Amino acid sequence: MENDSPDFDGSPLLDHLRLLGLGAENDGKSPAEVVDALGLDALLDAAFGDAQEIAAVFRTALVHYGLAAAAVGAELRPCPAPGKLGTLMPEAAMPSDPASAVVIAVLDEALPIARPALNTHLASLWAMGASPRGAVPFGAEVTGTDMAALPAAAAHLRGASGLYGALGINDIRTPTGRRMHGVRSHGASVMDLAASNLGDQHPVIGVGFPAEVVEDTSGALLPFFILCGVLYTAARTRALSAQIGKSCGSADLALPAVLNISYGVLSGPKDGSDPMSRALDALCAADRPAITGLGPVHVVWPMGNGRQAQSHAVVGPKTGPLSLHLLPDDRTPSYVSLRTEAPADGSFELRAGLRLPGDTGWTYTPAHPAPGTRVDLTLRDGSIVRAYCLRETPAGAPARDMILLAFGPTATRDPSETPLPAGCWTIWAETAGEVELFVQRDDSIDGLRSGGRQARFGHASYRRFDDAGREIERDPDPVASPIRRARSVNAYATGRDAWRVGGSFDRDGSVVPYSGLGTIGVPRPSEGDVLAPSDRSRALGGVPVKSFFGGAGLRESGTSVAAPQIARALATAMTELYCPKSGDWPDRAALKAELANRAPPGDPQTRN
Repeated sequence: MENDSPDFDGSPLLDHLRLLGLGAENDGKSPAEVVDALGLDALLDAAFGDAQEIAAVFRTALVHYGLAAAAVGAELRPCPAPGKLGTLMPEAAMPSDPASAVVIAVLDEALPIARPALNTHLASLWAMGASPRGAVPFGAEVTGTDMAALPAAAAHLRGASGLYGALGINDIRTPTGRRMHGVRSHGASVMDLAASNLGDQHPVIGVGFPAEVVEDTSGALLPFFILCGVLYTAARTRALSAQIGKSCGSADLALPAVLNISYGVLSGPKDGSDPMSRALDALCAADRPAITGLGPVHVVWPMGNGRQAQSHAVVGPKTGPLSLHLLPDDRTPSYVSLRTEAPADGSFELRAGLRLPGDTGWTYTPAHPAPGTRVDLTLRDGSIVRAYCLRETPAGAPARDMILLAFGPTATRDPSETPLPAGCWTIWAETAGEVELFVQRDDSIDGLRSGGRQARFGHASYRRFDDAGREIERDPDPVASPIRRARSVNAYATGRDAWRVGGSFDRDGSVVPYSGLGTIGVPRPSEGDVLAPSDRSRALGGVPVKSFFGGAGLRESGTSVAAPQIARALATAMTELYCPKSGDWPDRAALKAELANRAPPGDPQTRN
């Protein structure tokens, strides 16, 4: 066991970036310095204006995740001097009824803005991984005005590839550019469901994440870029309000926005205490301070697809050890977090023990480490697992002690590196009270080959299937195993004001067995605030979506495709329930009631 905490800055993120080979040029900078170097204060001002309380919450969150900005290095080409924002939408594309218009924003990767069903009412796109262009801190910005000018300026272009090339977001040399050449992309499916053929009442804003960030299976990088995307959406919604208001003579126009973010991770505090959730709650709260040009904001998340992933467990002093299955041919790190309430005296009592597959000897983290300590655990075969001992201090809740265990890959193409043994490890949590354990997500979205394979817990008492071979979809009462399906919810989707969307079968409306569950016994429904189809039926998976190019039809499954259906329905419901006389938008309760009364569009193949 080697304790090298003097070289550790208190955050596992920088170590994780080094493992990914990202951000080496930013080593030595503090998170605040990294954020300052990108000039994000200008984006904060554009997003919130005089609402300094909200800006401060967002800046705190950006700094918290700031080391992720180290990924915005030479390959992602930050803009040294962002240009000036021009007109976003041509006059002909503006909403027919500006007072009740609602912006739909899709934050995803590889967004198909060349598709006519989407680009007719595009306000702007931030392609974060493209060559520098426009009034953004890094990457490229494309506005609806840019799109409208292309046919006359570049009549020789053929198809979508030529369009993306002319806009500078189709560079095959970049990882992001590669995603603009496939048959499908996660972003294409999501954007099609959220914003295709919506008519002229809903301007569309897109944020395309860098492929390097989406490929990171741990999710450690995404919160920073999500926050930047939310800032961008707020800033451009305000700019759009000013432009449309000037055109129609309404100086106080404040467009609302619905943001769909179809991403998630399995591990996290899951109580809304993380900085990203607190920032989004500050923006989405019904009683937030007024922001000129920005109406109500709703953020839509999927519930996640990990109910049966065996990624969550709760153990006590008498539970005993769990098995931890590290799969063969896993080419990415795997992470396990252990959390427990910190003792009243401030000591760090939580310990973790590990045992190799087929071994009988244990290796433990040190007793009573100082919070912020990094320890390399050397196991009996010489394998090394890195342990981070951290203290979380959520606002308004007791402090928590956490140990994050980082396991290296079980396969590598580098002959100089020794992979960890694959197989059935054993993990032990030691403390006076209950310990909650999560395995982090390690599988990729479709089309991104990260090489990650999902680790999982095991215990003799856990049953996934009943005697008839059917999946057991909920934990029995009383709970019979330390491995739980409850709280398999997407860790990003746990803020107070987030809309959490679960997946259902289009055939009968029942919840799909993979859709994540929230905490049982709290006021919010454990299966999600609202459901939308993510599969046609138990026999046929997926819902119809369009391919990245052309009009070919595909089927995509998962709560990632349930969420944009609700984002679309929310925008439509807000327009329909808007009160022109008072200028009031419907509140959350009214929207939830309206969604409950609406039948989802459904799968055409389901109808007889």
